[in-house]
Amino acid sequence: MIVKVQLSLFGSEPAPQMLIYNEDRSIVYEAEATPEILACMDGAAKKYFTAELVGTEILLGDETETQNW
Repeated sequence: MIVKVQLSLFGSEPAPQMLIYNEDRSIVYEAEATPEILACMDGAAKKYFTAELVGTEILLGDETETQNW
């Protein structure tokens, strides 16, 4: 599957927050952005990645081309 990783641009939290979701939003995950995610994002506010759902964890794969959703 492909997911969008989106970082919060503004917020009241002390650390950057992230939102990860698939196109139909049947999978949605919100949490503090980890250093690894921030490194993958390379300064971008949103990127798309291949991903696999393993139990309750979303495992990100390779970055993909920009999607139209």
